[in-house]
Amino acid sequence: MPSLPPTSSLHAAHARIRKAVARVRLSPFDEMQYQILLENLHEGVIFMDPQGHTLQCNPAAERILGVSAAELQGHTGADPGYFYALKEDGSIFSEEEHPSRVALRTGRPCLEVVQGLPRGDQTVLWISVNAVPLRGADGQLSGVVCSLVDITPLKHLQERLQAEVTRDALTGLANRRCYLENLTKAFHSARRHGHPMSVAFCDLDHLKRLNDAHGHAAGDMAIHAFGRVVAGALRREDLAARFGGDEFCVLFAHVGAEESRICLERVLAQVRELELPLADGTVLRGFTASMGLTDLKVEHTHPDDVLAAADQALYRAKQAGRDQLIAI
Repeated sequence: MPSLPPTSSLHAAHARIRKAVARVRLSPFDEMQYQILLENLHEGVIFMDPQGHTLQCNPAAERILGVSAAELQGHTGADPGYFYALKEDGSIFSEEEHPSRVALRTGRPCLEVVQGLPRGDQTVLWISVNAVPLRGADGQLSGVVCSLVDITPLKHLQERLQAEVTRDALTGLANRRCYLENLTKAFHSARRHGHPMSVAFCDLDHLKRLNDAHGHAAGDMAIHAFGRVVAGALRREDLAARFGGDEFCVLFAHVGAEESRICLERVLAQVRELELPLADGTVLRGFTASMGLTDLKVEHTHPDDVLAAADQALYRAKQAGRDQLIAI
């Protein structure tokens, strides 16, 4: 997933916090003014000691994190079993990668680090964190202040935009662009590491006949159902995409044609059993599909060569009477 794009609102929030912290550090200490400042910030602020243990936080931090100041006190942002944070790629921050740890270790600010905090309801709270080291009058490191901004709505927007770019609207599968990007990566990885890879083209037979007889809405239903069958037969590491019309392409990562054939034969059998009820009570049956399959060969020097071979195999399957799979 791409990194969260910088936004003016996010930068503005962090700027407000940096100014507020500077004010606390540089002005004569005034307890009432200090409390008013912390309590009225919309962004979370957490103060930690030189070992990274929480000393104090403001109400916004409690609200954003969903825990009380008492629960936070004494804990670090990296305490095993208490906090764990996800990176945008789904991996987990190590203890030394947390922004507060980085700022304390390096003595330099660690800014705009995106972290995902899993919640009990199976959702993820996404925050942007600034960690700024604090120094005493003698210049020695006296702690760190972390500012938190809830960016969960921005992440959800990013995910929706990402889905629009990479997903086919009708089937929810990958679109042509996404498939070609993944095929290119898989091709070069297979070439570099010497593992197998196979590609299949799949085509729903006689879609034009269905559209002419029952309308394009029925054709769209058939395409959607066909895509669901194809996707349901795959492993997590495989990728199905709608290439266009009723044509689908499948990338079998780390699997040769012999193994992927088993999966595709299962798809053919399930397509034959499809039943699509229409609004007028008609139930459509008798669907079939044609498939062409190939695996990575020595003579394939470009991802397009693999696609062309699979397309040629599909053409042969249609010429041979459809409702079958041909591998070359």
